[in-house]
Amino acid sequence: MMQQRVFGNKRPWPRPPMGARPASAAPASKGNSRMDHKFKSGQRVKLDPKRMASNRHPKFEVVRLLPAKDGVNRYQIRSVWDQHERVVTEPELT
Repeated sequence: MMQQRVFGNKRPWPRPPMGARPASAAPASKGNSRMDHKFKSGQRVKLDPKRMASNRHPKFEVVRLLPAKDGVNRYQIRSVWDQHERVVTEPELT
């Protein structure tokens, strides 16, 4: 019988896939504080020109969906042109 090698307190290989939740993690509850996001991670979006008057390159990519703050969904976005990142609210995106 073959033994798996364990080093310290680390798990034996193979590792679980990226983004996999442990079996003990409870699923997200539907309803109460969770709001559905309009945009998905990886989606290309534009900043509302009224909100960003000085922005000459309005094309961005959604990097991460963030929790809502004060009832408004938030996103971490990255500029397609120069790769800088910022956090915006859903009404700022089109």
